[in-house]
Amino acid sequence: DTWTLNPQANFSRAGGKNAWKVGLVEHNLLGMGKSISVFDTQGPTNRTQSLHYRDPQFLGQHLIFNGNIVREPGTKQYGASLSRPFYSTISKYSAGVSGNHDERDLSLYVGGGAVGEYHRTHDDSSMSVGRAFGSSPSLTRQFSLQFKHTRNTFMPVSGTTSGLLPLDNRANVIGASASIQSI
Repeated sequence: DTWTLNPQANFSRAGGKNAWKVGLVEHNLLGMGKSISVFDTQGPTNRTQSLHYRDPQFLGQHLIFNGNIVREPGTKQYGASLSRPFYSTISKYSAGVSGNHDERDLSLYVGGGAVGEYHRTHDDSSMSVGRAFGSSPSLTRQFSLQFKHTRNTFMPVSGTTSGLLPLDNRANVIGASASIQSI
């Protein structure tokens, strides 16, 4: 038998400050090939908790699900993705969606000195589709389209003048790719 549960622990001390990391990583959850990790980390200045999950056969299909949550003081991050890759040389299509949300409090610097704080929210989402044309076990011809949307918003914190903040922004990107591989 091989153990797939890996407890992890680290401790260090530098400059009179303690730092540690403790967590569990399971690479084959319930014998189903899924992985999960949970960590609690104390660095020299902050503490972080994180949870990551990956399922390479989501719903018993050729779907890959990834999810993560990260929290620390002034920061929250959440993300998830679901994809169906070209899982073999004769796969006809691929598709995927993902989304991420990241909130954090940041310091605002002018002339090298901190002059205030602001709260930044970053959101992004994407989706992709792919199609294989005339593929065989020895040759693949694949074409993919991707779309990504990104948004950043900035809010003043603790009396910071909003005129000093970066401007809210959005971006949309469309991409395409093609590949031919001889196997």
